[in-house]
Amino acid sequence: MEQTANKLKWYRPKQIKTMVFAALLFFCSSCIVANTTNSVLPIFAGIRGWNYSTMSMLVGIAILVSVVFAIVFGRIIAKIGSKPVILCSLALGIISAVIYGTATSFSLFVICIFVNAIAAAGYQTVGVTALINMWFPRTKGIVLGWVTMGIVLSDVLWIPFMPKIITAVGPQKAFIGFAVLMLLVGIFGLFFIKDTPEADNTYPDGDISANEDLQMMLKMMKEYKSPFTIGKTLRTRQTWQIVFGWGLLWLVAIAYLSQEVARFATLGYSLEFGSNLMGIGGFFGLAGSWFFGFLDQKLGTKKATIIYCIWVIVVLCLAFLHPVSKAFIYITCFAIACALGGICNLIPSMTGTVFGRWDFPSANAVISPLTLALCAIGIFLGGFFAGGPGYTVMYIVLLVVMVIATIIVLTTKETLIGKNMEKKGDQHEK
Repeated sequence: MEQTANKLKWYRPKQIKTMVFAALLFFCSSCIVANTTNSVLPIFAGIRGWNYSTMSMLVGIAILVSVVFAIVFGRIIAKIGSKPVILCSLALGIISAVIYGTATSFSLFVICIFVNAIAAAGYQTVGVTALINMWFPRTKGIVLGWVTMGIVLSDVLWIPFMPKIITAVGPQKAFIGFAVLMLLVGIFGLFFIKDTPEADNTYPDGDISANEDLQMMLKMMKEYKSPFTIGKTLRTRQTWQIVFGWGLLWLVAIAYLSQEVARFATLGYSLEFGSNLMGIGGFFGLAGSWFFGFLDQKLGTKKATIIYCIWVIVVLCLAFLHPVSKAFIYITCFAIACALGGICNLIPSMTGTVFGRWDFPSANAVISPLTLALCAIGIFLGGFFAGGPGYTVMYIVLLVVMVIATIIVLTTKETLIGKNMEKKGDQHEK
């Protein structure tokens, strides 16, 4: 059954509360994992006497390790839904956040780095993406554009202000405060969020024209067993196209972003300048997150991704001009901030486009961890180049990777291969 745009009310109250919850999970994950490299790690390196480059690379290794757990979390979600996994892994993250701020032993601090990454793999990498694709199968582009603002919001709030908070009250109180925020998010999810719109007595995308029996649909979804096992998903061509096309795009973005503050320092700018600039850039990131979500919804995920590729290639070319003029520092910082939310939208959106709502949890259980692994390699590479070859070499390498990723994106089809209830009942597109 075809739907007209005005019948898809994805912004109804029940849909909005789900989006807010998802945005908060994106925010928590981005703060405690990825954005530590540009904010708190330099602080801990200074007050504890630890090596920043080593800690930065350890964050990348921790995310790589979390890939295994993400696969496990993903398979559990495919069986019981996303909410239990989100809440349990969030609880683990809360405990780790408290210890993270109090650890004076480097070994204990490293353990917390790994636990933070593992927890985020559950509540964000596979948990929140499954939740969004269940609630918004047809409007996921624009919805992801809104909810991934949580990621860039961490640039606005965490990067510039967390170092100041740590300096003012100490790391222990600062991270206990953040753990309390995570706890409030968990409580909100426990009482107000459902795994599927059917379980919340509403329809996917807020579709006011739908006339399905919600209880019957809910029963069918609980009984449905996706044919996309780990083995079949790994044997599917589109899996690897998404992983290496969109995953490499994430690698480039995260490698560049994880070293922005350190890069500015090599040019003679202070840590405060870099943190404040990234905070301002976060406002551009909020706009960029919506912009790429809008393009996704209007043009399709593939075309939106092609525009993203061109955007980032231009940013990398301009990065070579950082020593020439301060203007290029501002331009690239704000432009890459716009792109950050984009790639975080586009990866789950493309997975949903290809595999559909019913098979997304099973396929995402494989695809999301593999793209996460490439993200981890990006963070590791950022730390590696910061500690050795330098940023010019890094930008050259990232440009080559962008070209490879762009070619893969151009050769990927947006054909639905998952279950399509509207057209073929319980059949799969071949």
